Amino acid sequence: MSKVLVILLQTLIVFQIIMTLFTALEVVNLDTFDQMFEIALLVGTIFTWLAIVSFIVSLIWLYKVHKDLREGNHNYPISPGGSVIHNIIPIYNIYGAWKVFRTIGNYFQEKGHQIAEYGRKVNSSILYIYLLIFVAIVLSAITLGNIDFETLEELPRADWTVLANDIIMVIMLILSLALTKAVFKGLYQLLQLKREIPKDTL
Repeated sequence: MSKVLVILLQTLIVFQIIMTLFTALEVVNLDTFDQMFEIALLVGTIFTWLAIVSFIVSLIWLYKVHKDLREGNHNYPISPGGSVIHNIIPIYNIYGAWKVFRTIGNYFQEKGHQIAEYGRKVNSSILYIYLLIFVAIVLSAITLGNIDFETLEELPRADWTVLANDIIMVIMLILSLALTKAVFKGLYQLLQLKREIPKDTL
């Protein structure tokens, strides 16, 4: 499941980069962008469906990760079902996702050696993701503040704030990929201490 999620995230990164290039084209040359609008719309639609599938897969992945964590330590503080609930309840999941991944990162760090290094990667990745979310919210507020909704007759042209948000999205996806790999490899190392796992499967 980790490998499936990694492939999905890598695909999302590619599509987000393409979408970012389209946004840049819209900012610098609207006429050329209009000629390619249908392609941009198709790319955006595929990205949306991939994002939905990736979210569902990520919930299954989280469940399995926490099932393995509980298998290795019955006292692990978050249950498999709890990890999913923390990430699907609106508003609460802002805190819930942070708690889930910080708990994993801290747990890995307590184990020392190479596992601790993966724990540090988990914690740093989730921290940077949240910082970028904050920046994206600010940029979105600036974008909305520049729109006159009373006189708006068509969708506004993308500006530098929209382009900046797209770039931030690319970085967030890259960090999400790094986070996923760190959790997978840290858990793998942790389970190696409990049972024999062939090293060439990493």
